[in-house]
Amino acid sequence: MKKKLVEANPPKKVRRKGNYATVQLLDDEILVVNFWEDKKLLARHCLNVNTHEYASLRGDEWCRDSIIVLLGYGDKHSYLYYYDRLPQSIIKSIKMSKEDSELILSKVEAKYCDSPLNSIADVESEYRFAETCKREKSKQDRIDSLMSQIPDIDNFEIFVDKAFAAAYKTSFIMRNPKTREYTCYACHKEVDIPKGTKNRSIIKCPCCHKEVEFLKLKKTNSRTISIGIVQPIDDSKSVVRYYRISFEVAGNTIDADALEEIRMILYKRNETYKPRKDLEIYYNSFWNGWSKSNPENKQWYRCLLINLGIQEAFKDTNYERWARIFETMSAAGYMINYNRLMSWIDPEAVELTEMLFKGRFYNLLADAAGYIYYWSGEMSLHSLELNSKCIEDVFKLSDRQLINRIRDNDGDILMLRWFQWAERHCSKISDKVLNWLNENYLEPEDMAWISCRFSLEQAVNYIERQRKESYKGKTARQVISQYEDYMNMAKKLNRDTTDAMIYKPRDLKKFHDMYVIAIEQQAAKIQAEEYSKKYPEAESVLGEIKNKLEYQGKDYFIMVPNKIVDIVTEGRCLHHCVGSTDRYFDRIKCHETYICFLRKQEAPDEPFYTIEVEPGGTIRQHRGLYDEEPDLDTVKPFLVEWQKEIKKRMRKEDHERAAVSKIKREENIEELKAKGNTRVLDGLLEDFMEAI
Repeated sequence: MKKKLVEANPPKKVRRKGNYATVQLLDDEILVVNFWEDKKLLARHCLNVNTHEYASLRGDEWCRDSIIVLLGYGDKHSYLYYYDRLPQSIIKSIKMSKEDSELILSKVEAKYCDSPLNSIADVESEYRFAETCKREKSKQDRIDSLMSQIPDIDNFEIFVDKAFAAAYKTSFIMRNPKTREYTCYACHKEVDIPKGTKNRSIIKCPCCHKEVEFLKLKKTNSRTISIGIVQPIDDSKSVVRYYRISFEVAGNTIDADALEEIRMILYKRNETYKPRKDLEIYYNSFWNGWSKSNPENKQWYRCLLINLGIQEAFKDTNYERWARIFETMSAAGYMINYNRLMSWIDPEAVELTEMLFKGRFYNLLADAAGYIYYWSGEMSLHSLELNSKCIEDVFKLSDRQLINRIRDNDGDILMLRWFQWAERHCSKISDKVLNWLNENYLEPEDMAWISCRFSLEQAVNYIERQRKESYKGKTARQVISQYEDYMNMAKKLNRDTTDAMIYKPRDLKKFHDMYVIAIEQQAAKIQAEEYSKKYPEAESVLGEIKNKLEYQGKDYFIMVPNKIVDIVTEGRCLHHCVGSTDRYFDRIKCHETYICFLRKQEAPDEPFYTIEVEPGGTIRQHRGLYDEEPDLDTVKPFLVEWQKEIKKRMRKEDHERAAVSKIKREENIEELKAKGNTRVLDGLLEDFMEAI
């Protein structure tokens, strides 16, 4: 754009007030449209009629605004279509002489033209589209050029065989779908299996006498594993390549499918070469090939690391400190998320990794790597003391026998936390109990109720007996939740919780249900009155939001409770936690969330669903009787309809409250994740309905 030429030629003026446009042609090349309002110059828009390059002059400042953006229709980041056009309302509001209109039409050859201004808009859209395509092609050409520099991998089949051995650590016996006979895949011979042999049991092959897994019910055996390959490229860069390899064993055939998903380019920094970045990550998309975007959400996993020159590849990069320990891990065939280790910025990271690996704490190290955040490079694991030099201090354990047990059992972070708990409470944990805790993935916080009443052994036996007799099909975590609920109710009913008859009922379910009824009969009104006194503001808020949230549908309707006692009564009728805890009334008071009732039109007085909703209409929870969700196929569409109505009724204060509520919700989710409270998290994610 010839900016000095435009600045040297003053704009063509107008004689009348109003919205006018005047046109000039400079050097038979630069078309200038001057926009006026009441004889005041607003801006000058310039178009090169040969190249279709454009720019706008606002006062003394130049900008790359198209004519559409200049006239306030859209913004520079909202180009969604090939052609953008000005609406007729804007075109008619701007007056232009016949001579100026003909000048534009004679110099601007537009494919689709209904006015002089839209002819400019058309060619600018076409120019913008062509420039975008050119930039994208140039960008992709640079990526393709970089990818072409990566050397090929010789004898890749060797690495596939290593991946197969790692994926199938224990061989197996499985029925051959063709011969209908059992085949041992350790010796590839047909074998006879005694009747009554349990599925997935470890047995010895009658032929080769190796320990194998008996897969009675499977016809095919599929597994997936990741491998990472480190390669030097040249003096300025290296690459770490991540593959996902899928295996499928059926009959006597083994099919392997290897897909390279991620390439991480490491740039070397030395006296002659100083790159702007330490690394660049590229993802292999099915549609677009290699690019920096990740539309298919490719991720890093635990993988085998293949050494094709780790020392040379990491030299002079930001990851040189990892080269030696990575070589050792690669030679041992150790699987860990190597990318998380590389992103770990702690100065003691390599030393601690080496200590745990050489100490043979393999599973614990791999588990700990999962606590490293990619983008911050920090480890959020408080069970390890990262800056200590001896293993006792690192594990926060003084008993060396406990540390040896972690090594001997190849324990993870969960086992470490339980041993830390045992040392604090001067307690012992048998291998049987340890395996049970690991199978059910129970943290010490999940079993806090045992400390003053049971030993760990007694607690495990009690839970398993309840699962067998009263809670068939339920998980240990669900039984624990029922027990904690039962003990809380016992305290509210002033029962002696130190009496074994109370804290250790023979039939937990029976006593739990009895206490639920007793609480409903005795405590509902008292508790509601306590909440009313404690949260008078909450009742005021309920009255304030009534007109905003209440809604009538064809089959259902939403009502807002008048008093806290209504919420408590509703929660007890439906047997869920709303109305039996402070947090909901505190949220109502602060306008974080509100409680509403969903009822059927045919049964308006019968409790059906309780809804927790944010000021902007986002639903956090929707629960019916016993936390179930009846008629969800018809209830959900009604809730979406209700959310749309809430959006229409929102005012400025509601938008502000909705923004605050969203922040608090995300903080609550992060807190639950930190505590590992998967039960509550899963329930929240299942119910969550964001208002659109």
